Amino acid sequence: MRTLLIPALATLSLVAACSQAAEDAPASAWTIETDASQLSFISTKLGDIEEEHEIPGLSGEISADGAFSIDIALATHESFIDIRNERMAEHLFQTAQYPLATASGQLEMRQFMSLANGASRTASLPFQLDMVGQSIDLRAEVEVTRVSEDLVRVSTVEPITVEAADLGLVDGINTLRELAGLDSINTDVPVSFALEFAR
Repeated sequence: MRTLLIPALATLSLVAACSQAAEDAPASAWTIETDASQLSFISTKLGDIEEEHEIPGLSGEISADGAFSIDIALATHESFIDIRNERMAEHLFQTAQYPLATASGQLEMRQFMSLANGASRTASLPFQLDMVGQSIDLRAEVEVTRVSEDLVRVSTVEPITVEAADLGLVDGINTLRELAGLDSINTDVPVSFALEFAR
């Protein structure tokens, strides 16, 4: 009996050591799938005329510990009107000086990694937006879906309202309004996103 017990204990010890090593091993980072990800926002002029804009140039990652950083290439902004794209790049986003905006924050990875494939979970996600030399704190209500073992989708449940004044963008909006000959352009902007991350 003693002869059989010693090898059994040794085997159990080895299994436990391997399991602990697997737990301690660093997890992979999750990288944005640029072609499958997009940020969009709505501009409103003359009180109630809404126009959709897209920014497809997104890159970044979620590290193994849940820290995330997403770069937004402002020069990829698309309003579907060429002259408006040029004016917004120059007078609003100031892309020559500030080519990127960056969203960064921290995810609690365990609650998302425990999701079964195809399952979703909602969360309130605080993050910091750095743009045109300014930094503001925002919060997004998001749905996280475990598409597959190595693919996760994160999308807004409802738009995030960004106040242009908080980023010092009101003067730029007024310039755009004057160039377009408009009476008004709203300075509160609803922003949405749908991001896919793969590892």
